[in-house]
Amino acid sequence: MKRFFLSVVLLCLSTSLVGCAGMQARNAQRRYIHEQTAQHRYASSCGPILAEVRKMLFEDGFSIKTVDPSLNMFETEWSVSERASGDLQEERYLVHGKQLQPELCAITITHAEANDSGVETSRDFDFEWSVLQRVDPVNAQRIRQESDAVYLSNGGS
Repeated sequence: MKRFFLSVVLLCLSTSLVGCAGMQARNAQRRYIHEQTAQHRYASSCGPILAEVRKMLFEDGFSIKTVDPSLNMFETEWSVSERASGDLQEERYLVHGKQLQPELCAITITHAEANDSGVETSRDFDFEWSVLQRVDPVNAQRIRQESDAVYLSNGGS
């Protein structure tokens, strides 16, 4: 009976360790994609990139509050929605494009969420990744393939 119990414990431990390794690999892959997204430069002026970001935000129900074309910047109105818990969620975005050269643009998307204790802001790498996939699918695919090769080939799936 002890041997059976020990076998079950070892099986559970090895299963959880494999699961942990897989989760760690997926988290590392996500970090890699976020790093590559943050460093990405679009081979375009900022205008078309920002227009696509505005379109994506509109598709998600956001409306644009202010636009400053001279700064390649805009922000959305606060959007209010109800969470599954019944609490209200207020959020908005600030989008900034930096024209590095005439045909080279970098974007930064900041997400703000209001709650009872104030407003929390953070760079939204997931949304930036969505923009990259939509606007520059060739480079997005390259980044995905690189991350798959490094992180999923080492036991992450």
